[in-house]
Amino acid sequence: MPESSVPPVEGKPTKAVRLVFSFDGDHLHLVSQQSVEMTLPPSDPIEGAEDYTGFWCEIRDVQDRPVFRRVMQNPIRQDVEVFSDDPKRSVARQATPGRKGVFMILVPDAEEGHAVALFSSPQPKSLPGGGTQVPDLARQPATEIARFVLRKE
Repeated sequence: MPESSVPPVEGKPTKAVRLVFSFDGDHLHLVSQQSVEMTLPPSDPIEGAEDYTGFWCEIRDVQDRPVFRRVMQNPIRQDVEVFSDDPKRSVARQATPGRKGVFMILVPDAEEGHAVALFSSPQPKSLPGGGTQVPDLARQPATEIARFVLRKE
């Protein structure tokens, strides 16, 4: 598998970019970009993710090739854990329509980085009258859900 073009981290602070995103339902916005100096973990493998499930971000160059990839827990969950007072019931997940929030992702300030792309497996949606759409959606391959051009300072 090809390696990232982002140099490996050797324990000393390097240039990074703090990306702050907001979401309102399915609408995603890049709120801010801030340069920071810090040590980041190395990239996850950047090739062969076509059939992967889950959530990740990629830094892409001007030819749309990935140069960095970070796999993470989905920060845009459309459900929450619900606990019951009944000791015989387990924890369950319940859809929460219209969720809003903010999250942050740290990526290297790669010279060849042109855009950040976010990928996600489909999220279950609430159905009228309660319940959720097919819960196995999260097992489907992730697709690109948003892309933003990075600002160069």
